[in-house]
Amino acid sequence: CVIGNSTPKMIYGVNVNLRYRDFDLTVVGTGRAFYDLALTNDYFSGLVEQAAKQCYGIAAMGQAPAESVVRSALRTGSLPPKGVTVTQEGGKLVIALHIKVGFGLNISTITQSITHRVKDEVELATGLKVARIDVYVDDVIAD
Repeated sequence: CVIGNSTPKMIYGVNVNLRYRDFDLTVVGTGRAFYDLALTNDYFSGLVEQAAKQCYGIAAMGQAPAESVVRSALRTGSLPPKGVTVTQEGGKLVIALHIKVGFGLNISTITQSITHRVKDEVELATGLKVARIDVYVDDVIAD
């Protein structure tokens, strides 16, 4: 799934010839304009994973359920990055995170911290709005 529109609304070409006495200058150029940058799920997943890993209490990234991984692989042709799935809903992003947390830490505080950090990082980096972030705690790891 590619988020954004990679088809330009305008394709143009420019040809300029200048002559002055014995000097000739020719400039030729082409370009595309008015299109959205196409951002892939791999980009979003990497961005989300890096933001989440910086939060206190995250011992490791988890793994999405096998059914979800297989479905994603069949749809996109590649495996999703560990523990992160990004989809689109009504023009906004929906992010699912699978994490492993350290033993003895407040899970509610950790998930709240991740939710705020990931939302801020994604919206700042891309300009796209995040509809929601679903955080799944797959395991509690003892130190």
